[in-house]
Formats: sequence, structure tokens, C-alpha cells
Amino acid sequence: MRRIWLLGVVALVAVGGLAASLAVVLGDEPDHSGTVTAAAALGNGFTYQGRLTDGGSPPTGTYDFEFKLFDSLTGGIQVGVAQTANDVVVTAGLFTTQLDFGAAAFAGDARWIEIGVRAGTSTGGYQQLLPRQPITPAPHSLFAKLAAALALPFAGSVNSTGNALAISNSSLTGSGASAIRGETDSTAGNVSAIIGHITSPAPGGFSAGVRGTNDGTGGNGIGVFGEQAGSGWGVYGTSPSGRGVYGFSASGAGVYGASSTGNAGVFVGDVQVSGKISKTYGSTPSQAIPIAFGYVDASGALISGTSNVTTSLVGTTYRIAIAGEAYFFANYAPSVTPVDSPRIASTGSVSNQLTVSFVDLAGAPATSRFYFVVYKP
Repeated sequence: MRRIWLLGVVALVAVGGLAASLAVVLGDEPDHSGTVTAAAALGNGFTYQGRLTDGGSPPTGTYDFEFKLFDSLTGGIQVGVAQTANDVVVTAGLFTTQLDFGAAAFAGDARWIEIGVRAGTSTGGYQQLLPRQPITPAPHSLFAKLAAALALPFAGSVNSTGNALAISNSSLTGSGASAIRGETDSTAGNVSAIIGHITSPAPGGFSAGVRGTNDGTGGNGIGVFGEQAGSGWGVYGTSPSGRGVYGFSASGAGVYGASSTGNAGVFVGDVQVSGKISKTYGSTPSQAIPIAFGYVDASGALISGTSNVTTSLVGTTYRIAIAGEAYFFANYAPSVTPVDSPRIASTGSVSNQLTVSFVDLAGAPATSRFYFVVYKP
């Protein structure tokens, strides 16, 4: 095998007769002529080689070394813990030792190493060799194993009870300060820039393929935001038998819809309301609760509807009695939709009953099948 020297020798430093010139070696190039074996994971350590002079001459003997890593040439903050190497054999001034400042020591930022040395038989303090020496790219190549691991396309798997991937952006400003951004230029169907998928057929309660959380306590901020530039959907949800979209709020609006010129909400199919329906006039909300509905034949017979309704036809006027209600036209809000056309409907009240009358386009009294809903404010 032959030694791969990634860097040349670092500048010579000397203090009080001791001097060292230092070089970094990342490893050996393997001999590819032998049997291929499984590669071991790259560690965080690296080989440090140097040349020591004592009194101007290269010594032979044992010496103790102390290595400290810093983020600046002078002062600064020490990175990782100090590394000591005792009784290192120095031959004609040359020595080799292993250093490991940890996985986080080399993340692409500049680093300087401070070296202390003493005779191997000594137990006193170390003599510092100044100035600190810059660490050139060989140990920094440890950072490349992370970069290589994220080469695209990337696929990874881990068995962990925590997050498989956690990314944080601590910036307090900037509208583009996202933690993760996904983009695709594909024109194919069913393509997503970001996909969240729970693969278990029996997930836990409130498990979410995609979850958005906003910690804002005021009125600003959105947990999940969807936007579409054309006539498609900003947010789309589907379920074969559950809820396609579900919203909940303890005191506000569980689901809120707004439109400048179209419908704030469109429902295709049956609509079920278990609470109140309200309409806001200006800034004052007015609530109306549906208390009865039905489909009435032209003869006055109730074809279908709520069980609290009875209907009849008196002349050309339909009468609708609602159990438990003393109906008076000013206190209720009825909605009538004639089935036979053309018909014009009008409503009123008589004897605590809702009355419905129809005329044709000539103004003559007429009968008609019709749907009705009665709301009680």
C-alpha cells in the first residue's frame, strides 16, 4: 500500500527551542489487487503526522503532546475536547498520532489547532507551540461524508422512535425562511412536491400523513396553507368513507370559506348541520335554525319531510302545521321552491300555521308541488 498525502507540510512553528512541522494524513489507499471486502463506515478520527525539533535538532525519544482545536487563530472558542497523546515515539524528529475531535468538529468552518509538547518522562505542563496552525482540507473532508450521503436522488431508511429527519431554520426574518421546500416541474398527474405517507394499515389516532402546526397565539399564522394559481383546488381532501376535510376550533371557525365573486362553499350531496346556521348582516350575526322541511304534492299531501309536519290544501292555499310551534310569519324564515313551473310562491300565516300560495305568470291562483324549509331565528 502507498500513503496518500492530501496536504503538504504545515508551516514550521517554534517556541523555546522546541519546534514542530505538521502534516495531516486522512488514511491509506487500499491495494485493490486482493479480495473485495465490505467497506467499514468512515469514522471521525484522522492521522496527524509531524516533525519535531528540540534545540534545533530532530530528536529521537518519547514525547507527550496535547492538541486543542479552536475556531480562530487567536482567542476564540475551543471546539471539542482536548486530545492528549502520551509517550509518542519520535524518530529523527518524525511522529504520528491519531486525533478525534468528534463528529461535529468539522462542518465546513475554519479551524486552527494549538499544540503543546513536553518530554515523555515529564508530568508537568505543556510548552505551547505558537502560533496556532490552520487545519487544511483533509480533516474537513469528513464533512464530505454527509454531503455524499445527501447526493440526489437520495433514499434512506432508519428504525427510530424519533424523527428520521429533523431540519430547523432559526432565522427570525425573511419571507423565504422555510425549513423545507419541495419543488417539481413535472406535468404528469398525481405528482407532489412533498409527500407524507403513513404506511401502517392500522395507524394511531390523529396520525397524519402531513401535519402543519403553527405556534402563533394571535390571529396571524396558518397551520396548513394551500394555494393554486388557476381554477383548481388550494386544498383537496378525499376519503372513501370518512371525512375528506375536517376542521375543528374550540371557539372560532373550524372551516372557513370566502370568495370575492363566487361561492364561499359548494356542497354536492346531502348537507347535515348539527348546530346553528347564521348569516351576518353588517357586523351582527343573525342565527337561524332549520326546524322543519318537506316535499308537498300538488294535492297538499306530504310526500316526505320531518316528522313534526302536517300539511293540507284549503282551496288553493297550502297550510303547514309544525308541532310545538305557534307559527307567525314575522317570527320565522321559510324557503319555498316550486317544482311545477312557471309558478310564483308567497307565504304567510293563519291559525298558527304556515301558508303557501302560488300564482302563474298571469297572476291566476294555481297549485304546485314544492319543497320547503322553515328556519327559526
